[in-house]
Amino acid sequence: MDQPSTNGSIWGRVPIDPQPTLESDIRAKILVIGAGGSGLAAVDEALSLGEKDIVCIDAGRIASGAAGKNGGLLLAGLADPYHTVSKFIGRERARQAYDMTEREIDRMLVETHDCVRRTGSLRIETTPPLLDDCRAHMQALIDDGFHVDRYEGPEGTGLLLPNDAVFHPVEHCKQKVAQVLQGGAMLFEHTKAREIESGRVVTSGGTIHCEHIIAAVDGKLDLLFPELKEEITPYRLQMAATEQAPLRFRRPIYWNDGYNYLQQLEDGSFAVGGGRDEHGAAEITHCDDTTEPVQDHIRGLLSELGIDQEITHRWAAVVSYTKNGLPIAREVRHKVIALGAYCGTGNVMGRILGRAAVHASLRRDFSTIDLFTKDPSS
Repeated sequence: MDQPSTNGSIWGRVPIDPQPTLESDIRAKILVIGAGGSGLAAVDEALSLGEKDIVCIDAGRIASGAAGKNGGLLLAGLADPYHTVSKFIGRERARQAYDMTEREIDRMLVETHDCVRRTGSLRIETTPPLLDDCRAHMQALIDDGFHVDRYEGPEGTGLLLPNDAVFHPVEHCKQKVAQVLQGGAMLFEHTKAREIESGRVVTSGGTIHCEHIIAAVDGKLDLLFPELKEEITPYRLQMAATEQAPLRFRRPIYWNDGYNYLQQLEDGSFAVGGGRDEHGAAEITHCDDTTEPVQDHIRGLLSELGIDQEITHRWAAVVSYTKNGLPIAREVRHKVIALGAYCGTGNVMGRILGRAAVHASLRRDFSTIDLFTKDPSS
């Protein structure tokens, strides 16, 4: 039985000024579909390259999807642990990608410094196989020159990754919206893309004629592009937040091979997510309603950590996963690039690929996209 959300995402306490809805046909050189982290990064990059004729649309309110409903973790690397990625795509390529994500966190600290905190992160594990995996994870990072330490503390045993960070996802989007509007981009919300083809997008409010299209929608990528359905699985990720408590956790933690994650916010509230692995097929969906079984599981995670504060917020977001763990950033139709399927770790990687999509569109430079997305086994 579905359990309704309580107050929505805890991040929603920061309001973003409403933007207009498209009500007529317009023209633009670049159209970005999706005003989340990836989409806003794409708009920002296009502006930095001197392009002013840019339109960005969102089907709902800005940051109402996964961009404003995630766990607030900024983690370097791709979705899988570094040593796993290194074996799959090659050591040098993995090193370049990891370095780029660390530098992206640095960039976010500079651009929106008041909503990003470099805390480091903890990967904590309890079972012998996953502790062995931690050791392999650590050694691979050390061998390639990255900072990591073995960790033993009140949270448990595992790894400390000191260059990771946390952020307020809605505040970050709010600041990026202000920046791109000031730069001259046009932004429309409650404007749903209904038909996408080279040169034009038919929306709920009018047709946008454009030269380049970047669709950065992650969890709904397979709905916009049926040709990607065989590659993408949409998963619902559920979270909850509690009332305030004395500060216990200086850093965010993730455990159970990343299926569970928690951070304590600066005001003492806990934000925790997990349960997707325990509830399997029920979480393969485009529906973002919370459900009682998963919310009960999350309550159990809090209890295991000795957290007995009352839950004040419950929410869910839909994101896309791929079978190989690599994201999708690809020209799926002529001058139409699809971005997404970050496998639950798009806060950093999505911004990199949003900017990379602009270079691919305007300069036919696919080097960064290939670095993150090219499957060596295909």
